[in-house]
Amino acid sequence: MLLSEEITPFPEEQELIDALTRKYEGRYDQTLLYYNWQHPHDEVLPESLRLEEMCTGSPSPSKTRLQDIAFSLIHDVDEHVPLQPGDGFAGKEQRASQIASEDLPDFGYEPSDIRIIREMIEKTAPGTRCETTQERKARRADISNLRNKRRALFLAKTVAIFNDVVALSHRAGNETPAWREFVIKQHVTLTELLKDDLTLGPEFSAPRHGSFNRMAMRNVHWLSKSVVLEPQRFINRYERYLTRRPALVPDFEAIKPLILGE
Repeated sequence: MLLSEEITPFPEEQELIDALTRKYEGRYDQTLLYYNWQHPHDEVLPESLRLEEMCTGSPSPSKTRLQDIAFSLIHDVDEHVPLQPGDGFAGKEQRASQIASEDLPDFGYEPSDIRIIREMIEKTAPGTRCETTQERKARRADISNLRNKRRALFLAKTVAIFNDVVALSHRAGNETPAWREFVIKQHVTLTELLKDDLTLGPEFSAPRHGSFNRMAMRNVHWLSKSVVLEPQRFINRYERYLTRRPALVPDFEAIKPLILGE
């Protein structure tokens, strides 16, 4: 199977990626461990293009690939800015969707493409239902780490998200969330996102590998069983997997007190 790391954009696509990078890289907070520029650019973008190639069986340039690029780089824009009661947005996905609507005409996107991109962004929110392959592909690219066979890496992503949730809660003037409560909420959120079947293209012809949802849900259930424990027990059991070289969680020592509630 083609890996995300093997995906190379076409020259005209790279020009667009570079232009969008100049526009949006500074609107992702590099002090966050998960919601920084590497998430959309290094993780979601190549995975979106890989899934498109897997679905079509062709690496040829297409409008859908251009939609994938815009979705990938904009879907979490301004994540670090707290939502305000009077700003009219129900969630961060709606805000990113509106930003796409305002900005993408400047990059040559037609209204029909922008409408699809906005739906892709909005369908990454829990509680929504994907209606098209583009929407399912977008959601799956955003949560592709759920299927990771290296559970230590999956767990590291969870710890990184917790670090960011704490930072964003403080910026919004809220109390520090507890690790246990965060993991329980993560289980609910991820289960909600996996209610749709996110298996795509030729995967249907290889049932022995299991659907994306089944494999991802195994990790979600494992997370709940393994992590919803006393924080100190969690640290004792998993710290060595998160800190051995190369460190999966940068500066885990700074995050440990947050997990322990100190």
